[in-house]
Amino acid sequence: THTQTFLPKQWYQRRVRELSMMLNNKLLLKTVSKLGGVDQVSVSAGGTDLATHLLSSGLVEFEKQKNRSRYGPLMSKYEAAMSDARKNRRNRFRYGDFTSDDAAEFGYSK
Repeated sequence: THTQTFLPKQWYQRRVRELSMMLNNKLLLKTVSKLGGVDQVSVSAGGTDLATHLLSSGLVEFEKQKNRSRYGPLMSKYEAAMSDARKNRRNRFRYGDFTSDDAAEFGYSK
């Protein structure tokens, strides 16, 4: 197999190009719920949920929520996307998992 190495500028250009292609579609903004009077929304482009895409590409991460009852299916979808990025070492996870939930296996404790 051939592993590609990207310099920061190349990485940035690829991400901008990727997002530009997605955003050339119409955006669909869907209100999921309200929290404290503020709309909680999901955004999709061309049938692709942007948050899920960013998570599975390893470009962002999300904090697991304690109260999953309201957003259970959505949170499961996001966790699976981030897990896929972690497993395939995409972008932020290129050198492994750096999140605190794995700290114990390396002898770290608070």
